[in-house]
Amino acid sequence: MHLLVRDAKKLTENVMTSTNVQLVTGDVSSQESIDRIVHASNVTMICVGSPDNRPTTVHRDAVRAVLEAMKTKPNGPKKIVFIASFLCHPKVDRPFIASRVVNFFLGEIFNDHQAAIALLKEAPDVEYSILEPPQILEAPKVGYNLNTEGSIKEGDPMVVTFRDLAEAMLEVAQDAKYNKTEIVIGSKHKFKKTKEMTARGRKLFGEELKRKLHIIK
Repeated sequence: MHLLVRDAKKLTENVMTSTNVQLVTGDVSSQESIDRIVHASNVTMICVGSPDNRPTTVHRDAVRAVLEAMKTKPNGPKKIVFIASFLCHPKVDRPFIASRVVNFFLGEIFNDHQAAIALLKEAPDVEYSILEPPQILEAPKVGYNLNTEGSIKEGDPMVVTFRDLAEAMLEVAQDAKYNKTEIVIGSKHKFKKTKEMTARGRKLFGEELKRKLHIIK
């Protein structure tokens, strides 16, 4: 595995010391770093993120850089797995009030996700899969459901664990039936809402409200 990271200090010790991982420090603004990763890999997984809901282009910049690197890739498969929000899926159920609330929190990030997805769908000669998780939890593996047709009706469609998401990324990367599709993922296990989850939501709401009020002023 060739891993491009902005800050290697944030990686766990088992990743840092693994003989199966080759680290490259950089970000999506470095085309040279992106070229090194893409040219050495059969599948490129894009898992970039934005720290808040400010206008951003980080997701489309990452996709654009990977597509550019694939133009000069000498041989081998050209496959991309892109991680986006489950609300980007065109067939996911979106209750009106919930959509308004989520757009308040993450509207700018969703806009960038959609722009990145559009770039992938327009790219010639590149296989892609867009894996779309809901809230991601730090919890043990419990199993996951995948659906290319929209909302997941079984288990817990609103959460997935980091470990299950990682396993799903590998499944999607290797199974050709997921090529050129958007895939929603959810947990097979129904999680109870915890105090920590509620507190995190309140914190996000407060931070975003303060930011928007500051902009209005």
